[in-house]
Amino acid sequence: MIRSYRLAGAALIFSTCISLPALAEDWGDKALRSGIACGNILDDETASSESTEVCHRWIEVIEAEVPRGKLEPLEANKAIIGGSEALFGLAAHQYDTDPALACETMEEAMHLGHPYKRGLNAAHDQLYGELKGDLMVLIATECS
Repeated sequence: MIRSYRLAGAALIFSTCISLPALAEDWGDKALRSGIACGNILDDETASSESTEVCHRWIEVIEAEVPRGKLEPLEANKAIIGGSEALFGLAAHQYDTDPALACETMEEAMHLGHPYKRGLNAAHDQLYGELKGDLMVLIATECS
């Protein structure tokens, strides 16, 4: 169930990102794109250990940078979406072997989103709303 929610959300995020105008190559954009890629990598049982290690380190960087307040709000929002998507992919993978750990990871994704600021970009607000909604439903249904 987690995987189907994540895949539907990832398709929405991917299609929205493709349709957005070209973005400057800044930290937030890289965090968004890398987070989406890592969500797919971490949910792929055939991914190399090197790729998964890079993604785990990327999540750590996002979790460290977002709360510090050093990023502009729009850049922080992009990083939050990317980091949350990466954690969602990780949770989908974990759920097959350790549902309790998957629940902790989804709660970690929700916690990462606390500093999200609405109203800066309508497309980001929609993406984040869908992702947060999916996480809330899954936590409520799969983690009780």
